[in-house]
Amino acid sequence: MIKNNQKVVTKQENDENHKKDVLKHAEDKNKQDKTKTTLKDKKQGKLLRKEILKLDKTKAIVIAEKKSNAIKKGKNNQVKNNKIEIIEKKSKVTKNKKSNKIKIIIASIIIFLIIGASAIGYIIWQSNIVYDVNFANMSGITFGGYTNLSVKNGEDFKFSINIDADIVVYPELQAVTANGVEINEIDGIYTVKNIKADTTIIASGYGTANLTIDDAILHTGVNISHVIIPYGVTKIFQTSFSSYTNITEVFIPDSVEEIGYTAFNNCVNLENITFSQNLKEIGVNAFYSTKWYNNQPDGLIYISRVAYSYKGDMQEGSILNLIDGTYSIADNAFMNKSNLVGINLPSSIKIIGDYAFYGCFDLININISDNLISIGKFAFIDTAWYSEQPDGLLYLKNWLYSYKGALSTSSLALKEGTIGIAGAAFYNFYDLESIYLPDSIKYICDSAFYSCQISIIELPSSLTTIEQFAFASCAITTITIPNKVKEIESFAFVQCEHLISVTFNNNIDIFYDYTFALCSNLESVTFLGKVDTIQSNAFLNCTKLNTIILNTKTPPKIAGQNFLSDASSNLNIFVPSSSLAIYKSIEGWSALCDKIFAQQTE
Repeated sequence: MIKNNQKVVTKQENDENHKKDVLKHAEDKNKQDKTKTTLKDKKQGKLLRKEILKLDKTKAIVIAEKKSNAIKKGKNNQVKNNKIEIIEKKSKVTKNKKSNKIKIIIASIIIFLIIGASAIGYIIWQSNIVYDVNFANMSGITFGGYTNLSVKNGEDFKFSINIDADIVVYPELQAVTANGVEINEIDGIYTVKNIKADTTIIASGYGTANLTIDDAILHTGVNISHVIIPYGVTKIFQTSFSSYTNITEVFIPDSVEEIGYTAFNNCVNLENITFSQNLKEIGVNAFYSTKWYNNQPDGLIYISRVAYSYKGDMQEGSILNLIDGTYSIADNAFMNKSNLVGINLPSSIKIIGDYAFYGCFDLININISDNLISIGKFAFIDTAWYSEQPDGLLYLKNWLYSYKGALSTSSLALKEGTIGIAGAAFYNFYDLESIYLPDSIKYICDSAFYSCQISIIELPSSLTTIEQFAFASCAITTITIPNKVKEIESFAFVQCEHLISVTFNNNIDIFYDYTFALCSNLESVTFLGKVDTIQSNAFLNCTKLNTIILNTKTPPKIAGQNFLSDASSNLNIFVPSSSLAIYKSIEGWSALCDKIFAQQTE
């Protein structure tokens, strides 16, 4: 049995084994399949990976291409955007330019309209401006031929002149001017063209007949009831109408600036006077003993801008305050007013006349103007102020007033900053031989060095004015006139018998009469600058005068007579060669043509 069981087991085992073999075979096959599958999968994985790698590469290339394309596209877009931006900017600039052009055009149109409107307004305004025409105050003539004395801007003004029967014309003065510009008449009508300002018309040279007038100075009047002095006269000479008892009325035009001493003195019937409004100087007693003066009330009498005289008595302790605008104090104006204790002079005062305050015994306080240009002779002598001053050089502010007391030296020096030497400051100081004048001196007044024994004096370059008789009868031998001196008054160097030579470094406006008269040893005179006018008798009795040198190409005007009638028979006058013919032919010089020669060097 055991064997059967064994067999049976074996068969079962065989079945089991077979089953195992089948299963193993199936498993092996499955393993093989799995292995194959795995290998296949691996292969496929490799292939897949290859594909994936290939795909990745392709994708990378695509991506790179995309990126590159994107970059290119970005760049293209950037370029495009830039181009668009540039185009936009250009468009904007173009638009701005167009806008600016439009704005400029609009602004230009507006400006043009404004300017046009302004111009039109200005033209309208100008056309509506009206100017006044005035005729200077004159007697003996009337103006006619006009309709209105108000003239629109740019228009012409026409007028005529009618002369009274007793009026004559003085050709040397005759002129009709509008604001200083001479105008001529055509068929009796004067025309002032294109008026652009208020206009004053002056007719000069019309006056009473038989007046003696020389270079705008009236020397001799006439003894008739009504006297008209022609416009153009600047000075009425001393005594010119004195004691003319027939005169009842006189017209003095605004051109007159100076009236000499006693000019109308003792014209007992002279009652009506029309005064110049431009008077600067009035000599002593110019209107004394006239009906006009007698009719004036007591107190200070003004003539134009001149404090002429104080009539009657002053109250005790009086202080004088002259009105602002007063130009000068006349000669003798306050002489012997013993109750006057003080004076205050306004800044407008330029001239204090001779003897103006002489004998004002109580006058102690003197406040003078800083603008003075002249202090007359002995103006403050015999005043309390003068009495209290110590001996020696006496100053009044920045003026040398005088030398008080006996001269203790032959040589003097004025202090720096002195601007003027008053009239008669060294009058008859025979012992004064030399003096130093600082370069601040501007004014040397009337008779300042009269009869001094000064032989040499250097005039400072600051000097502007040499008044009459300033160096009369001095012992000077040579003199040089500095550049700033424009006028030398009458008799300034009269009777300087030691004077040999004179040199003018300057241009002379007017060389007054008798300036070097009676300089018996004067030999030469040199004018380095221009000379406008030389008045009569300037070198009267200069018998040794043999040389005159004139550097001016325009011959000076010779006013009056006896210019060089007493000069040496050997007189030679040397002038610029280019002007020789003119000198030899012109009036006033032609009589000396045989003595006029061309300068060798100019």
